[in-house]
Amino acid sequence: MVDLQEEEKTILSRIENLQHLIKLRNKTFLADIISTSLHDLKAFFDMIEDDDKKELLRSLIEEIHGNPGKTTKDRTIKEIIYKFDLKYLNQLN
Repeated sequence: MVDLQEEEKTILSRIENLQHLIKLRNKTFLADIISTSLHDLKAFFDMIEDDDKKELLRSLIEEIHGNPGKTTKDRTIKEIIYKFDLKYLNQLN
């Protein structure tokens, strides 16, 4: 009987852990985390040093493609390729 009770405890503990993991994977929960993180990122970005800003942008952006122009003002951004999939973020909204 004691062995069965111990086994039951173990199984119930595993069930609780799995339920917790399921809750963490909930899309709306994840969307809230991402939304909060992006909001906090702006404040964080404004506070860090320029070298750290460059490093952060390098970790997020794969490539930037620009339109040619004779002056800096004429050169515009045509496309930004990120190191993550924006389609996934759009699905969270």
